[in-house]
Amino acid sequence: MIKSSGDALSKIIEQLQQLEDLERDRVIRAALAFFGVEQDVGNGSDGLRRENPADGKAGPKIIRERASGAKEFFDNKDPRSKIEELAVAARFREETEDVHTSSQEELRSIFGAARRTFDAHNFRRDIDNARTKRLFMRGTGRDSVQLSSFGQTFVDALPDREKVKSLRSSVRRRGGGRKKKSPKKAKA
Repeated sequence: MIKSSGDALSKIIEQLQQLEDLERDRVIRAALAFFGVEQDVGNGSDGLRRENPADGKAGPKIIRERASGAKEFFDNKDPRSKIEELAVAARFREETEDVHTSSQEELRSIFGAARRTFDAHNFRRDIDNARTKRLFMRGTGRDSVQLSSFGQTFVDALPDREKVKSLRSSVRRRGGGRKKKSPKKAKA
């Protein structure tokens, strides 16, 4: 049993030191999002992104992003539904953090930075609906989602609704429709 906040902190630090830098940042951001703690730190950063330094010898360098980065991205894309918001959040992570998969906690932190509401209770339903609309790939596992090629193109086309509409009509659906009837055999 933990007796003081100092004991709790030492145990947390002990666990976090065992992780690699990128994974440690991810866990910290997810914990902050889980407890609803605002992630805008100090002089206006909305998260951390790792980038290799120019000399390639030192460890990764932390680059602080502007607090309005996620909010501006969402405002510029103007998503109209929850599945569009999820796709925009995933695309924001792809562009700013150079990652291809996102967990529920990571998307929640992007929603928080963008000042949008995140519906954790219906997350699974919303992701399934987004997969049905081909915005996210199937088969990425239960705990992570990955934006599909169509989803990337869809988000990049926003806020131009005419372009989005033309994207939807230009992508043919596989399968579906009526099955062709085979000719009936004559009775002998």
